[in-house]
Amino acid sequence: MVKQINVFSENRPGKLEQITGVLAAANVNIIAVKISSDEEYGVLKFLVDDPEKGFRAFKQAGVTVSLKDVLAVGVENKPGNLHASHAAHPKERQHRCRGLLWLCSR
Repeated sequence: MVKQINVFSENRPGKLEQITGVLAAANVNIIAVKISSDEEYGVLKFLVDDPEKGFRAFKQAGVTVSLKDVLAVGVENKPGNLHASHAAHPKERQHRCRGLLWLCSR
């Protein structure tokens, strides 16, 4: 399991720069990010090298943030590997995919 940082934000110009700037100023490296948004609000889900430090940095900056345990599975970036990795983890197939990240390397 790894910790995922969830940031809740207004969807407006400059917000992404502001949010990633918090991590940059705290010297926290972003490993992966997923952004989901609608017209007004969004959720940014980060995997970082130091989630506790990133979480504290967001809190100190007054950003609405939470930490969540997620399962991260690394796969080689080749055709069919995501399918093969999913098939190799039958326990995860029994659950909905909430909180499961598949990370592809280059």
